[in-house]
Amino acid sequence: MEQILLLIFLTFSHGLGEDPVQFLVDGPEISYTSRTKNILLDVHIFIDLTKDAGNLLLTEADNIVAFWSGYPAFQSTAEVKINYLSLIEPTITNLIYCATLLDKILVFTAQEQAVKYETSCNYTYNLITISSMRTQLRALLSSKSKLVTTWTMAEITEDLAKDTALRTFATMLNEITEEWYNDLQTLVNVLESLASKIVPEEIIGNYQLSPCIGTLHEEKISVSSCIKTVNGYVCQLSVQLPVISKRVKHLIPVHYLGIKLTGENNNELFVQSAEHTLSLLNCDRYDFEAEQIPLCELKELNTQCKLALISKNIDATISHCNFSQHDPEPAVRTNNYGILIQQGPEPDTIIRRQVGDDYHLVSISLPALLYSPTTLLVSKDLKEYALAPINKSIPYRTVSSALTEIQRKNLQTRLYWLEFFATLTDDDYVQFLILTLQAILYPVAFIGVILSIKLRRQLAAASSENKPIRKAVYKSNKVALKRLLPQ
Repeated sequence: MEQILLLIFLTFSHGLGEDPVQFLVDGPEISYTSRTKNILLDVHIFIDLTKDAGNLLLTEADNIVAFWSGYPAFQSTAEVKINYLSLIEPTITNLIYCATLLDKILVFTAQEQAVKYETSCNYTYNLITISSMRTQLRALLSSKSKLVTTWTMAEITEDLAKDTALRTFATMLNEITEEWYNDLQTLVNVLESLASKIVPEEIIGNYQLSPCIGTLHEEKISVSSCIKTVNGYVCQLSVQLPVISKRVKHLIPVHYLGIKLTGENNNELFVQSAEHTLSLLNCDRYDFEAEQIPLCELKELNTQCKLALISKNIDATISHCNFSQHDPEPAVRTNNYGILIQQGPEPDTIIRRQVGDDYHLVSISLPALLYSPTTLLVSKDLKEYALAPINKSIPYRTVSSALTEIQRKNLQTRLYWLEFFATLTDDDYVQFLILTLQAILYPVAFIGVILSIKLRRQLAAASSENKPIRKAVYKSNKVALKRLLPQ
C-alpha cells in the first residue's frame, strides 16, 4: 500500500512542499555519518624550558636593554635619550610578559615524571625551545657588537650608516622579543586549553603529520587525559572519523501560527533519501555547515503519519502526526530558489517585493512560498530581513497553503490535546482510573441498595401473610435477574 501511494506521490508532484504548500517543503541536501572509528593519539607538548635556563635568557636580554639605555651617545641630552629609548619600548614590555608566561608554562611540567606514551600513535608539538631562543640571542649579541660605544651623537646624526645600524638593532631586538612573547603566549593557550579538555586550534591539523593519522576530513576530536612530564605535557586525544558518509534532502517544516510538524522530539529532522523514503534524522548535533560532520541515525516515521504525508492527506496528517509550537525564523530559503515565509504565533509579518527602484507590498495569506527574481523585504518584530535573489531569471510567483480555515483550527485543537496529554503524569492517570471506576461502581452499588430494600419489604410482606419465605426470595431474585440481564 505504501509503495503504491509513494508511486502516485512521485508521479504527480515534484517533491514535498511543491504546489500547494502543506506541512513540509524541500530544503537543501545535508551530509551526515552513521558510523565512526576511533583512534587514540598521544600529543606531546614539548617543553624544555626550566626556571634557571629561562631566567638566564631573560637576564641576558635585560642586559642588552641596559646596554641600549646606557649607550654613551644617547646621554647627550634628555630629549635624545627619550627618543632612542622609545625605540625599544616594545622589548621592555615583551620581556616583562615573557617572565610571567614562563612561570605559567612551568606549572605544566613535573621533574620526576619521564615522558611516557600510552599508545603507539603519537605526535610532538614543538613550538619554542631553549635552543631556538639561544640562537636568536646570539644573533642579537652579534648585531650589538657592531655598535661602537665611542660614537658621538654628532657622528650618528651626520652618518646615515651609523644611525641605520642603531635603528636596525632596535628593530631586531623588538622583533625577537615579540616572537618570544607570541610563542610563549601561544604555548600557554595550548596548555591551558588541553588542561580544560579543549582541543586547541593550534594543534588541529598539525597532528595529521603523524604517520598513524594521515590526512583527515570531518573528524571529531576530544581530550581524554593529560599528564605532566619532565619534558612537557602529554595528552591523549580521541579522534573519531566518519566511516560512512550519506546525503539526504532536508524537508523544512511549514509553520501555521507557529505550529509545525515534529518527530518524536523537536530536534529531529524530516529528511528524504535518494529512494524518496520519508524518515526522521536524529543527530548528536545539527550544525551541518561545520567542518565536523554530525553523527546521525535514520529513524522510522510513524506509519500512519508517513502514509498521510505521502498521500498529501491533510486531515489524516493532522490526526496521526505530532506537532509543536515555536516562533520560527520569518523567512527560510528552500530548494529551487524558493523562499518560505513562515507564519509565527503572532501574524504580524509584512512582505515587500522590489519592483524597479520601489518596494511593493505583497498581500498573501501565510504561510506561503515565494519565487522572486528581485529582493524581498520581510519585516517582523521590528526587524527587517533582506533576501536577495539567487536566480534572477526565475519568474515571480507565489504558492499558497492548501490548508483551509477549518483544517487550521483542527490543527490548533490537535496541538491543544497533544500538549494536554504531554503534561499528564502517572498520578493523573491513576486519579482518572479511580474516577472512572467510581463512575461505574457507584450506580451499581446504588441499584444494589434499592434492590436490597425492595427485597426486605417483600420478605416482610411474605412473613406477615405466612407465605413461604424461600419461595418469595426465589421469585424476587428471578425478577431482579430479568431486569439486570439483557433480554
